Amino acid sequence: MPEFEAGNKRARGRPVGAKNKRSLLPKSLSKEAIKQLEGKVLEGDMVAIKFVLDRVYPSLKPVTQSDSLDGKLIEARLKEITEFDERLRALENAQ
Repeated sequence: MPEFEAGNKRARGRPVGAKNKRSLLPKSLSKEAIKQLEGKVLEGDMVAIKFVLDRVYPSLKPVTQSDSLDGKLIEARLKEITEFDERLRALENAQ
């Protein structure tokens, strides 16, 4: 595999000498922050709990946009099911 020349902009990865984002905070500070966060979670602080949960389990995002073909198909199918349910209820109430 050929090596990239110095200054090549197409090289992948972090540039030489770039710092890792995690190492920008001193380790003692980040350890203390984690201890405090852990204490707040154990105390039942809802803001701390939400923060941790958002990091561990990020919010779900819609898989299909509503203006896409799949979104329109799903909307049409839901409308069809809703209309069927309304007709079935009307028949059951008529008896």
